[in-house]
Amino acid sequence: MSDTMLFARVTEQLLGTALVCRHTNEVEYKYLANEDNFRLVSDFLVRMNRRLRWTNDRAGVVLTHADAQSTRAKQDCRAMFEETGGQIRPLVAWLTLAQRADPRGEPIKAGATLRKSELLQAIEESAEMQRRLDELCRLRMFLNDNKTPDGQISRILSRLVEMGYLVELSHSKLIYRATARFSLFYDLLTFIQENEGIEIPEGTAPVEGEFDHGG
Repeated sequence: MSDTMLFARVTEQLLGTALVCRHTNEVEYKYLANEDNFRLVSDFLVRMNRRLRWTNDRAGVVLTHADAQSTRAKQDCRAMFEETGGQIRPLVAWLTLAQRADPRGEPIKAGATLRKSELLQAIEESAEMQRRLDELCRLRMFLNDNKTPDGQISRILSRLVEMGYLVELSHSKLIYRATARFSLFYDLLTFIQENEGIEIPEGTAPVEGEFDHGG
């Protein structure tokens, strides 16, 4: 693929989803990892009052506003917090559950592989984790009326795929890979924790120490 075609592909990806992930957009990520290419794309996007930044773990490249004080930037920022605010509590609850179910006790990070079979086995062996799963499935983001851990986990994983947090690697074996969307979420949590005065919907703030995202 020519550099011109790659440039177009990368800019379209950023303008469409505002994110290029190291683990799911490998070609586009490799292109942006080159400093000259990064500068070329940045110079093009700045004309639209946009700029690029890396996630804190460098697992993704994010499209943001060049002028954070502009009216449009403030409107988009407010809309982002309104949307993400309702996701904080269920995502933190899910990340806590998944970390406890992981055989190595590892937090979910961009690039991590999730196997439904491992999650299901760990949860079925623990009454406490089954209780947490039931509670999770009563939250709006993961709301479902499945009565078995199998069905509940399937719904949660499908929802995370829909939202861009996971991509499916194997449909038959139900294996997934975490995307840099989690990196963005961790960056948001860090921002909130460092700016305690920020207003987010009541009841959505993460519980300090509830899970370790390795930051």
